[in-house]
Amino acid sequence: MKHWTIDEFLAECEELCRNEYTYDYSRMPEGFCNGHEVCAYERSWHSIVVDNRICNMARIDDSHPDGDVTYSVRNKSMTALEYVRYILEQPVAVKDTDRTPDRRLFQYHGTLSVMSHDPKTPKVLDIVLHDMERPDKSPMRIEAYGALAKYIYEIQITDAEERYIASNWCYDENLTLHRIEVPSREAGEVAKIITSPDTISDELVIFGPQEYIETPEPRTMSQDQFYAWLRWRNGERSAAADPEPEEDDELDL
Repeated sequence: MKHWTIDEFLAECEELCRNEYTYDYSRMPEGFCNGHEVCAYERSWHSIVVDNRICNMARIDDSHPDGDVTYSVRNKSMTALEYVRYILEQPVAVKDTDRTPDRRLFQYHGTLSVMSHDPKTPKVLDIVLHDMERPDKSPMRIEAYGALAKYIYEIQITDAEERYIASNWCYDENLTLHRIEVPSREAGEVAKIITSPDTISDELVIFGPQEYIETPEPRTMSQDQFYAWLRWRNGERSAAADPEPEEDDELDL
């Protein structure tokens, strides 16, 4: 993960809030800043997360050049960016265990086109991804192991809508799959995340609907599931939220 200076991180977050319709969400800022673990997410509100502390920024535009959200710290009013800077300038709390940054992940947006596996190694799946919306984009070949490989194999022998949704496939420099992020009907939002404690684990961890998605335009995952994902991603492996109810196949009118 990248190590940001405070000015670099806040400048990237400000660009996200000013240009929500043109921002390249594949470069969403995350990593470490002044010793703090940081990331930014675009949901109904633009959110910056510092050490699991969530700060809503909202939109920055000509009418609200500093955002339309303010925070009060020791009787002093601050804009969202000022508040995040204030947090980042504070000393990092010492924990009992060291935090080890995740290795850098890359992302391919598309669907699975080919999969194959050796019967002698059933927990290893060789997959080829492609982006149907961009015929000029090169396919990507990666490998999945353990529970992720099993999930991919089993959903591909069904007719669930989830398998046809162009998703974000997150992999490392060894071309090993770490997780799948299924987008929701709202731009920039996530409906479901499928992952595991490590790349070869037989334990599957799902945030969002536990069953296969059966609609081409799924709803955004609940706030509880989203925050459970953030906690789990930041090392709280016991973090969990109540399973979401099954989603109706019919779209809201």
